[in-house]
Parts: sequence; structure tokens; C-alpha cells
Amino acid sequence: RHMATTTAGEAMEFEFDRKNDWDTYLQIAADKTAPLLTAPLQGVAVMALDARAEMVVASYFRYLGKAYQIANDIMNFDGNDGAKSIGSDLARRAPNAVTLSFRDCLSELELAEFDVWYEAGDNTGLLDWQAAIRKSDAMERAGRCMLSILDDAEMKAESLSVEIYEVISPVHSLLKRVCLNSVKHLKV
Repeated sequence: RHMATTTAGEAMEFEFDRKNDWDTYLQIAADKTAPLLTAPLQGVAVMALDARAEMVVASYFRYLGKAYQIANDIMNFDGNDGAKSIGSDLARRAPNAVTLSFRDCLSELELAEFDVWYEAGDNTGLLDWQAAIRKSDAMERAGRCMLSILDDAEMKAESLSVEIYEVISPVHSLLKRVCLNSVKHLKV
């Protein structure tokens, strides 16, 4: 079930339309990341016969998966995500929280111009749009969203038993560090 969700989340990325909203983006982010983290730890809860923990672990990792994906999107525009080029998500028209934040702040005229360029799929002008995004407050806005979702994840984690939290703690610490590092240079 978890692998099917991850596969569906990855497939939705290819169908992502620039006009999709944050809810669609966050569903894609959670579906492609959370199941990979959830499966082994949810299995621990199942073996412990703790149905409540099983549900909380699943919910916790959906939040953490969303936060991690936004952090990765921010790092994409910083060139710190391991991609070959800065802002490569924009070049390949991949769902990206920074791009969504940027698009949300455009005037009607700018929005129309951006949408025509985005829809065309031609990367003429890519460097100009990447520069415009980096000059805007889109990374900060995406960062604030990510930090809010990270707070939601931490609230879920606090409701877990000590035993289950000890199991997820290393993963939690690692992903939290990635998320916080993604915004340490931003004004969020």
C-alpha cells in the first residue's frame, strides 16, 4: 500500500499543472515522501499492537514528508539539493513550493506572462524567471509554510509513546535538521 501511494505521488508530479493549488502540491509532496518513511515505523507500531500509534505515525510522517519536500524545493533554488543546476525544478516544470509561492504573488499581467512561458515548455527566458524568483520573497514564504508544517509534525510526535518516539527520533532529527538548514539564510 505504501509503495502504491509513493508511486502514485511520483506519477502525479508528471501531471502537475501550474494552476494547481497548494493542496494538490502538498498531497503530491506527502504521497511521494511519507510512505517511504512510514512503512517501517508503522510496522513497529503494528507489532506492538498499538493501533493509535500506527495512525499517529502515519499522520506524523505525512507532515514531516511535506516539510521535507518544501525544504528540498528551497534547496533547489539555492543549488543545495544535489541537482545539476540551480532552479532545475523550474526548467523541468516540476512541482515546487518556491515556484508556487512566486506565482501566488504575481500581478495579473505578470501571472499571464509567467503562465504562457511555463505552459510553452521552452526554456528561453528560464534564467530571467529563476532570477525573478530568487529576488522575490517566494523562498521565504515557502520557508514559513515549511516551518509551520514542521511544527505540526512535532506536535504529532509529542503525542507518541516514549518507546515509539525513540524509534522515530533519529529520522525526525535528521529531517528536521535538513528543513532548518534549508531556511537558515532566509528571513523567515
